[in-house]
This record gives sequence, structure tokens and C-alpha cells, in this order.
Amino acid sequence: LVGRYPAADVELPSQLMRPAGPPPAGLPSELLERRPDVVAAERQLEDALELARAGRLRDTISQTAARLSLVVSQRDPARAEALATLSRENAPAESIAAQALARVATARATASRARSEATDLGMEALRLVPTEMPNLRADLLVELAEILRGSGDATGATRSIGEAINL
Repeated sequence: LVGRYPAADVELPSQLMRPAGPPPAGLPSELLERRPDVVAAERQLEDALELARAGRLRDTISQTAARLSLVVSQRDPARAEALATLSRENAPAESIAAQALARVATARATASRARSEATDLGMEALRLVPTEMPNLRADLLVELAEILRGSGDATGATRSIGEAINL
């Protein structure tokens, strides 16, 4: 405030403290899950799903359940699988988006125990969506990358993310 640097000397300890150990494995995702905007977005999806169910809007039920399944897939696999089933059961045959999202939600929900089938289902979801739907294709590619990464295919996951970015 007086226009010059402070004159005091700064003393540093001769040894810096070492961390107690590695941070818990789930720490970053746990922090993300508690972010108010993420919690609010999940709640909005839950509310939208309930409204769609009350109105018996099959396409909306399917797409919303699939998206909610993808949101909760890492922290609550059982709920993710139930939501993927709800999505699959309500996906109208004529709705490309609902059919594709139901498949990719099922793939993510089952990827930990059926990796090969999950990858095949994710690829099938992607094949359903025409190039004229770039946002949905990008979403599916990101989900497919997560499935591929989980199955140990880092190269395929990187390729999938790259394709999503280029859309």
C-alpha cells in the first residue's frame, strides 16, 4: 500500500512436510459428485423422469432414464442398471435417440461384468445414430470411450474421444 515491497525476511522450514500417503482412490469423483451444480443437474433429471412417468411419455422416460443411468453408473451400479432397464423397456422402436441411449446406458451399467458385450452394445448404439445427429453421436462416443477405457483398451478410448471432439 505504500509503494514498496515489504522488508521482512521470509523463513522457510528446513524440511517440508511430507503427505501422509496417497489420496483416497475415489477422491476426485467424490468431490465432483458433491458439487452443487452436479447434484442439482441429477435432481433435475430425476424430476424430469418422474414427470415423464406420470405423463406416460415413453420416449422421454427412456431418454431421461438412460441419461440418469449414465450419471449414476460409477457410484451406484445397481441403480444405473435399473434405470438402463427402464430406458430399454420404454424406448420406442421409432426413436433412434431412445434406442441408442438405452443401449449405451445398458452397456455402461453392465461393463464391469460383461466387458466384451458392453463394448459391442456401445458400438451398436453408435451405429444406430446417423451423422446428422452430431451431439448424440458425440455423447455416445464419450460413453463408448469410458467403456473401452474400463476394458483396458486405452487406444480405442482415445480414438473414440478424438472422434467426439472432431464432431
